[in-house]
Amino acid sequence: MKTKLIKSCLVLPTLLLSLTSVAEVNPSKFTLAIIKNATGTTDILKGKYQEGLTKLAKLKYRKDIKFNLATGNCVANIMLDKYDQAITFCDEAIETVDDDNYLKSVAHSNRGIARFKAGDVDGALVDLNLADQLDDNPIIDGNLDVLKLKMNPLMKVASE
Repeated sequence: MKTKLIKSCLVLPTLLLSLTSVAEVNPSKFTLAIIKNATGTTDILKGKYQEGLTKLAKLKYRKDIKFNLATGNCVANIMLDKYDQAITFCDEAIETVDDDNYLKSVAHSNRGIARFKAGDVDGALVDLNLADQLDDNPIIDGNLDVLKLKMNPLMKVASE
């Protein structure tokens, strides 16, 4: 499955398209991954999360786009603070990927962010470490760094 990802910084209450390279993403914010040109993505990136979800809900889940739909639903629900729903869709995204470690890693990363936001720090750490084992990439590295900073407030103060 060849799918293009776009990255975005998780800046509550909006999701902003990052126009900088991954290395330049703000190190104090998580980065969510969403599928470029997939149904609902444009709305989600514009902060129209409910509109994106509405478009996603109208599609029948076809095997060939299931990952895209699950990922879009995951990200939009994170941005709407509906973490239980986001985790369910992240689970679905993870389950749809068999042989693409990069896509599986970003799905685990997204779920790790949802878990952290839901208050499950241990689950977030498990997901982000697994994502890192699956595919070492800058999105995952950055999210692990953010999680570590958020887990240890003393480190955050010392780095400022």
